[in-house]
Amino acid sequence: MPQVAFSFGKIEPHLVVLPLFGATKGGLPQEFLGTGFIAGSQRRLITAHHVVKDWEGPLVAVLTPQNHPIRLSEVRHDDDLDLAVFDFQRYAPTSWFILAEDRELHENYHVVCPEYGTTRKIGGEIEISMATRVGNITRRFDKHHFLGKAGEGALELSFPALRGASGAPVLSSQDMKVWGMLTANVAYHLIPAQIETIVDSDTHVAEQVQFMLPQALAIHVKHLRAMLAE
Repeated sequence: MPQVAFSFGKIEPHLVVLPLFGATKGGLPQEFLGTGFIAGSQRRLITAHHVVKDWEGPLVAVLTPQNHPIRLSEVRHDDDLDLAVFDFQRYAPTSWFILAEDRELHENYHVVCPEYGTTRKIGGEIEISMATRVGNITRRFDKHHFLGKAGEGALELSFPALRGASGAPVLSSQDMKVWGMLTANVAYHLIPAQIETIVDSDTHVAEQVQFMLPQALAIHVKHLRAMLAE
């Protein structure tokens, strides 16, 4: 297996992976929704449709660290694939990710997932924070009963998806090509992994439950390629 160490190379992640917000009519960020990223030769923004579909007002992506909001215009969405594609208004991206071919995906290679699930609203201020997860694909399988059409060839990852991480890219640590897009967890709740019975000096019996975090699911890159090719 390759080393865990990785580099984004010439790509500045803050310019390619962006936090998405529901905005006021004036275009100011109001409610944090999730994560999106720029990919493909057309330099469009991709995210999970469930991230944005319930917001009825304007949508913006925010460039950090200057916290500059950019309005988005929807190009298309697909409920069955849980994908949405946007163009930027008055902004031309200078960097973008390349979508990998199916043959480039390997379970035993490390993947990198930059996402904004750690973003918080504190008082009246929004604290934008990117975190990077590193792991691997644990398996590829069909998850139709959970994700519908998007579950075809779903990627199960070795780390969980936090709230707000949906729409983040799953990238090869070797060349930063997109292998998939984060969409959900295998389970919605923490899973009891082990229960130990403890007896104290007063013979009181207590149970100590240790939990295992659920594993993230990602939509296979083939669905992203098809969406951008339409």
